[in-house]
Amino acid sequence: MEQYDVVIVGAGPGGLCAGKKLAEAGKRVVILEKDSVIGDKVCAGGLTGKEIGKRVPKKLLGRVFDRGIVNVAGKKIIVSVPKDSVGTIPRTRLGEYMASQTEESGCPILKETEVVTIDKDHVTDSMGREYAFKYLIGADGSNSLVRKYLKVPTEKIGPTLQYQMPEVYEGDIEIYYDLKRFGPFYIWIFPHDTFTEVGTGAFKSVVPISTMRTFFEGWIKERGFDISKGMLRSAAINCDYRGFQFDNIFLVGDAAGLTDAFTGEGMFPAMVSGEEAVRKILNPDYALDNLQKIIAHKYKAEKPLWFYMKHKRFVRAVGNPLTYWAARSKRVQKKLINTFLY
Repeated sequence: MEQYDVVIVGAGPGGLCAGKKLAEAGKRVVILEKDSVIGDKVCAGGLTGKEIGKRVPKKLLGRVFDRGIVNVAGKKIIVSVPKDSVGTIPRTRLGEYMASQTEESGCPILKETEVVTIDKDHVTDSMGREYAFKYLIGADGSNSLVRKYLKVPTEKIGPTLQYQMPEVYEGDIEIYYDLKRFGPFYIWIFPHDTFTEVGTGAFKSVVPISTMRTFFEGWIKERGFDISKGMLRSAAINCDYRGFQFDNIFLVGDAAGLTDAFTGEGMFPAMVSGEEAVRKILNPDYALDNLQKIIAHKYKAEKPLWFYMKHKRFVRAVGNPLTYWAARSKRVQKKLINTFLY
């Protein structure tokens, strides 16, 4: 049985950040990744000023934008954003970069190594190999095996649908809302340098997936995208945060449910929570200051969603004009930019 200070399950942004930091601190750490390709995940691939230039070099981005377009029930609003504060990157490109940085730090990544059982002090992969640990980090996504082992329930989870279109969309990032037709969720267009991601997502309790798909595909055709050329993929997003540390086991990123249920932002919380797990391992007295900020931001950003859930009829009746009015306000735009991009 291989002995490690820390075993990390999953090579997403949270797991890779944690592995890099732990190796740099001199810990014996390994990342176990079930897939052969790192970063092959259903994701729009958007980054903001919280990551660009700080955790991800600008040169890796496929596109950088100085504005975005918000559509509210067909009415268009152009929102200018600060330079280098919004960009897109293919998830596989991000995964390759982060993996190389992690391996260079001294943390090995074992691909095609699927963890199938977990015990209090070791995990076992599908080939029967065992990896002993002092600490375990679950960075294994929305359908986390580590979370299941901990018996942490997951209720706030919803499917996403996304087409990767081979055509390059020359326009800006776009967000489409229609509260009357589709509830509090939205459709996104995220242009990349060699393709375009078009997607949507919703909790099943709000919009049945069959209804969501019918509306989504109809909207795509209205916009002129040829879905016969696209690749449709679906994935679940876990927004149900119920804890971070469970004795010597940590949950980070989607495994912890740190994705914002309203905006869908998940990469930044994953990176921060991975780094926070390292700080806690190295210093058990650390107060998790950065994680607390992430959680506070998540709950604040999700308030409109939970308001909608309680007042569906009212929001469907008046939500579109109110949202359009608010989105046009330069003061509101500035506040949202400062909240979400930095």
